[in-house]
Amino acid sequence: MIKRIVKRYAPKWLYLHLLRGRDYLRLFKLAIASKSRFFSWFFMMFEERFLTSYFDFAKAAYEYEKTASNGEFNLYILRRNIHRIEKGLTMRPMRQEFALRFIEPTARGFCNMAEEKEFDSASEYNWAADVLNAYFEGTSSCDGRYLAAKKCFSLFMNRYQSEMAEEVPLGYECIYSEGGSKALIELCRQRKSVRWFEPRLVTEEVITKALECATLAPSSCNRQPYRYDVIFDKELAVKVANISAGTTGWSQNVNCIAVLIGDMSAFSNVANRHSIYVDGTLSVMPFVLSLEAQGLSTCIINWADNSLREREIRETLDLKAYEKVVLSIAIGYAEKNIKVPFSKRKLVSEISRFVN
Repeated sequence: MIKRIVKRYAPKWLYLHLLRGRDYLRLFKLAIASKSRFFSWFFMMFEERFLTSYFDFAKAAYEYEKTASNGEFNLYILRRNIHRIEKGLTMRPMRQEFALRFIEPTARGFCNMAEEKEFDSASEYNWAADVLNAYFEGTSSCDGRYLAAKKCFSLFMNRYQSEMAEEVPLGYECIYSEGGSKALIELCRQRKSVRWFEPRLVTEEVITKALECATLAPSSCNRQPYRYDVIFDKELAVKVANISAGTTGWSQNVNCIAVLIGDMSAFSNVANRHSIYVDGTLSVMPFVLSLEAQGLSTCIINWADNSLREREIRETLDLKAYEKVVLSIAIGYAEKNIKVPFSKRKLVSEISRFVN
C-alpha cells in the first residue's frame, strides 16, 4: 500500500532512491541475520509473515492434538494409520507382529467413526475395513493391545458389514507403452499458462474428471490434506483472481478458478509444516494435464504470503483458521489466435545431478 502511494505521488528520482535504500537495508539485515541463529531469531520476532505462519500452524496443531488427547479419532489420523498398516502388509517378508503401538486406537477409532457415521464416503469406510480385516487375518500376537483391537474389530464386523471391495495391497506391474510415453511428453509440452479465455461455460463434468486424476497423486501417509474450491461464478472468480498477486491486467478474463486449500489440522508435528504444500502441489499437475487433455487451458497463480490478502481470501471463501491457500488455477477455453510466453525451460542437465 505504502509503495503504491509513494510510486504514484513521489518524483521518479525519489522513488528510485527509496527503492535502492530499501534494498540496501534488506541486504544489511540479511548479512547480520546470517551470522548466527540468535540474530536470525531476533529479526524473525519482527517479521509478521513468520509469526503469522507459526501462529496458524499452532492453531491447527492444537486442533489435531485436542482430538487425539481426548481419545477421539479423526479422518486424518485414521488415514495415516491405515496407510502405515498397508505398508506393513507389503513388507518382504511380512512380519507376523507389527503396528502394536497404534493398532488398538486405530481399530477403536474406526469402529467409533463408523458407528457415528463420520466417514465422508462408503469407499473410505470400505478401504479401512478391508485393510484392517487383512491385517488381522495375516498377523498374530499375544500382546494385549493386539487382542483388544482384534476383539473390538471382530465384534463390530459381526454387526456391520463392509462391501469388501478388496482395497488391500495388490499386485503391481509397470506397463511401458512407447505411444503413451510420447503422448505424455507432448501433452506436457503443449500445456502453457493461458491468461485469455473465451466466455464459454466450464462444466462440473470436466472439472470432476480432472479432480479424479488429482486424487491419484501421491501423498505423505495418504493423508491428502487439501481440497479444491472450484468457483464457476464469473463475478466471484474475478474477485478471487484479483486477490492474488500477479493477475493485474488479465484477471477480468477469468470465468472459472480453482483454489487449492491446505488443511494444516492434519498435522501436529512442526516437522510436517511443509506437507500441505508438497502434497497439495503434487496433485496439481495431474489436475491441469487432465484439463489440457480435455481441451481446457489453465494458468497457475502463485500465492505469496501477505496478511491483507490472506485476510481477504479467508473472508471471501469462509476458510477456517487452520486452512491456508496454497495456490489458485484459472481455468477456461483459450481464445483463438492468442500468444503465450515461451517460458524457456532449463535443460535436463541444469536441473539434475546423477550420483553414482
